[in-house]
Amino acid sequence: MNKNKRNFLADFFMFVVTIFCLVLSIAAAMSGNSKPDSHSFINLIGLLLPIIIFSSLIFIIYWSFRKSFIVIIPLIALTLNYNYILNNFQFRFEKSDSNFVNKTFINVLSYNIHEFKYLDDQTSVIKVSEFIKSKNINIVCFQEFNTPYYINLKELASSLDFLPYNYVKKPDNDAIGMAIFSRYPIIQSGSISFENTGNGIIWSDIQLDENRVIRIINNHLQTTNYSRNSEAEFYRRIESLQINAIIRAGQAEAVRRIIDTTKIPVIVCGDFNDTPASYTFSKIKGKDLIDGFREAGSWMGGTFRGMGGLLRIDYILHSKEFKSIKYLNPNIDLSDHRPVISQLVFIN
Repeated sequence: MNKNKRNFLADFFMFVVTIFCLVLSIAAAMSGNSKPDSHSFINLIGLLLPIIIFSSLIFIIYWSFRKSFIVIIPLIALTLNYNYILNNFQFRFEKSDSNFVNKTFINVLSYNIHEFKYLDDQTSVIKVSEFIKSKNINIVCFQEFNTPYYINLKELASSLDFLPYNYVKKPDNDAIGMAIFSRYPIIQSGSISFENTGNGIIWSDIQLDENRVIRIINNHLQTTNYSRNSEAEFYRRIESLQINAIIRAGQAEAVRRIIDTTKIPVIVCGDFNDTPASYTFSKIKGKDLIDGFREAGSWMGGTFRGMGGLLRIDYILHSKEFKSIKYLNPNIDLSDHRPVISQLVFIN
């Protein structure tokens, strides 16, 4: 086989794969707007976006080297999912907060704390408390909250005495624990449990000052259960992913109903157990909330410490009365998730 024929076959193969990647890119771009159901798996294509984006970059390099107009196809594939890229990767220099003198600042932390069991010793609560205090946090939203065997709730709360107000939904056989701790008075709170699952929503209205009340919504949504099904057949694992995506979709709609009926500034925190390409994220964010990472984050947005730290499933979103001026997801070894921190300032 001569060189020209080999090049032709290589180009033909790469062209077919490039077109296939474009088709997947189109489907992935649609996945966030497609409510999961038992008859369509298009929403799961969004999980392939890291592979699709990496492949598109390879195709751009290949077709550029071949000096072919076909390079426009992977460029289109990347452009279709630019929102996903920006929701996971940001590059910016440190901003000055000098433009916000005399404004009200709030430092909010959302953290799936793994029931304070991650360290498997008696230092977890102390280290978490020290970390939160070092970041001058005003409001904390915990998911998978539980008191370790060696202390009770009163003792745990005392370790966070710089956040003297709290609303706690204790874990039981049917529900996963959640909590909101605040430096400011909590004037009312509530919770919603999801049927046939341990997940739920809690919320608190917090009095910042004489004139300002905000609502904090803390969520822990249905897990993927992917790792728990790692030994199952491939089809069963995909089926499990889809079932849990359907459950999360309904839970996301419940969160959105609370947002839509809230008439005061709102901050939405939590472990959504889903990526920015998902229906879950799109539904909760809607058109009226701002993604703190997109507005003020830097570098990679991944929050789950497994799977290479690439998965972004923990969020802080906020209404337009706020501006996020700093957003961090430090890689501290106190849970299987990274904490998410957003420094917000009132702009209205």
